Amino acid sequence: MRTLTLLAVGLFALPSGATAKSPVPTITYIVRVDSTRCDLIDVTMRLSGAPARLRLAMRVHQEYDAQFWRYLQFAGVTRTLNDGAAGVIRRDTTLWELSLPGGSGEVHYTLRLPADPPRRAAWRTTVRASGALLNSPDVLLYLPDFAEAPSTVELVAPASWRIATSLDSVGVRTRLRAPDAATLLDSPILLGALRQWSFDDSGTYFTIAYWPLSTATPFDTIAFVDAVRRLSHSALDLFDSMPSRRYDFLIQDGAGDALEHRASVAIGMPSADLARDP
Repeated sequence: MRTLTLLAVGLFALPSGATAKSPVPTITYIVRVDSTRCDLIDVTMRLSGAPARLRLAMRVHQEYDAQFWRYLQFAGVTRTLNDGAAGVIRRDTTLWELSLPGGSGEVHYTLRLPADPPRRAAWRTTVRASGALLNSPDVLLYLPDFAEAPSTVELVAPASWRIATSLDSVGVRTRLRAPDAATLLDSPILLGALRQWSFDDSGTYFTIAYWPLSTATPFDTIAFVDAVRRLSHSALDLFDSMPSRRYDFLIQDGAGDALEHRASVAIGMPSADLARDP
């Protein structure tokens, strides 16, 4: 019985792939979005300074379950100390175990996106010829044993596309930085042929990014931006301050619904509706 008890304690004390003395790994995501391949997102997760075995997970949002694990396909693990022994094994619906000899390497996976419904939810990951909405939990796997580790996201997308997100850029606009997994997975990224406006109010910098359809209905953008500014000011009057020093409105044509985040909101506002009432 004593042996069984000690074994049980050991199993619970040592989560797969991590110990109390494990160093914090360096995490970089390279996300490739191709305007000619609207059904595909390619991701390389570059790791260094990690344990030889660790867990990968896909976050399930508390308000919805998009089940994006259905569209994820692993393409291999490379650049390790021994690629022949490297690999990924599924342990649960949204949990995998990664073998990473030497603690460094690259995990390659793709997301094969389903066709958009006629009016998709504004938080749902999608790619069009004119841009993309990347809902971070759908696209970026994370290390649950190192949730406090910072990470970098490098976007590879058409050079003409603008980027709107609450993540800070580092050096260049296509390189983004998150201080931890919670921030990373609460920060959607809108990129493409965006129309953008900005304003300051009570110490917070606001950005409005609007992603129109190619068939967008013209609307009064001056009245629209003024309405968002007045709404934001009223919220500040009510709550005194914002929870972040910046806040992004990620607004999309051809979409409905909305999802709030600490420093942004992804929301659908069809241009035809705005033409009737900005």
